Amino acid sequence: MTALVANSQLPYTRAAPEGSEDPESVGFLGRLGSVIPSTQEPSRRVADAEVSAVRSCDATNASEVPQACRRSCGRASAARRVARDTGPGEGPYHGPHPAVARSRGYMSFAYLIVAYRSESDLPACLDALEADRPDDATIIVVDNASPDDSANVARRHPSRPEIVASARNLGFGGGCNLGVAATEADTIFLVNPDARVLPGATMWLREALADDPGLGVVAPRIIDPHGEFRSTAGGAEPSLRSLVGHYLLLGRVPWVRRFFRPFHLVDTDVETRADWVSGGAMMLRRAAYDAVGGFDERWFMYMEDVDLCRRIRAAGWTVGYMPDAVVEHAIGGSQSEGQPRRWYIAFDRYLRLNRGSFRARLCAVIVAVGLGMRWVAYRKTRPANARRVGEGARAALSLAIGRHKHSTGQGPDRPDAIQGHDLLNSDPR
Repeated sequence: MTALVANSQLPYTRAAPEGSEDPESVGFLGRLGSVIPSTQEPSRRVADAEVSAVRSCDATNASEVPQACRRSCGRASAARRVARDTGPGEGPYHGPHPAVARSRGYMSFAYLIVAYRSESDLPACLDALEADRPDDATIIVVDNASPDDSANVARRHPSRPEIVASARNLGFGGGCNLGVAATEADTIFLVNPDARVLPGATMWLREALADDPGLGVVAPRIIDPHGEFRSTAGGAEPSLRSLVGHYLLLGRVPWVRRFFRPFHLVDTDVETRADWVSGGAMMLRRAAYDAVGGFDERWFMYMEDVDLCRRIRAAGWTVGYMPDAVVEHAIGGSQSEGQPRRWYIAFDRYLRLNRGSFRARLCAVIVAVGLGMRWVAYRKTRPANARRVGEGARAALSLAIGRHKHSTGQGPDRPDAIQGHDLLNSDPR
């Protein structure tokens, strides 16, 4: 949308649910095992000792929270239900973990959704946020001049989000800027309307920001619930090396991968520091966001998240990836025809701006070759994916041989708003 420096993983081992031999066969909850309780059986999936740890934890720093307590209150809503369901007369758990609040100071919190033609996606998205929502969180939905009934769908939802209306479509970055301006929250969780925040994601990301005051942005693992597409939550800054690492797969070869930091994360199970993370689901520290002036609205759609992360890193903050937090994003279902081509046009513009035209053209050759090989590999076994990578390969090849011409930018060193390429579709990402 990274060779990455991997941090140590959290001190527990994921286990499959009892009676399952293959964690992958039971989906997300199977992979997480007993770390996060089932939404259907929150109290039955957490041991009494862990519930006690939630209520009695006296840690003074987030890093000192005992393992059992981390497992029980990985999300505020789970801990609330545990307290409610297992101990009559004992009050529910509210808001951030006490150790987190004490160690780093309380940070107010808001979810932010930018909606454009999202009426069919919003109910499930808001349901998921409400299920994972801490007591202190607000939800903001930006109606980005959507021609459908997105605003009314959000307004009628039981989560009762605040609706911020825009008179025109500002693009994803512009919509986010409008929504952030409507809240004073110290932490903002940007979520695509066609994404589903899974149990625990909110709390894991908030805890990551609380643990590291230098962390400006953190993102969850993003998975495709249908398994057709490999979702990407972040990676290395776009460059010749990172594209060779990703598209020509050298970033997966152990003895050379450190020289070709892949554009997309390879070790998606490892908590790490990345160069960029996806705006489809990212949690922002308000101070870092304000320090760089938010999203550059001249990136109307695509690459605005990579650009924001680059500027946040330049301002001295770090960008993180937290795989314990998980968000589902049905990539294949939410994108219109032509999306891979439009994304690559924006990607090429980013390369030309930051790497120069000659290197951008070399990168286009690398991408065309890499996607072409994937098209050959996927065309019989994964036809939907083959169509997407084939379209991307054709777009890259067109730019590599100079058949596509970019429109004139708004200034000597910045791209124009990219609106001339018709980057609008049902998904504002």
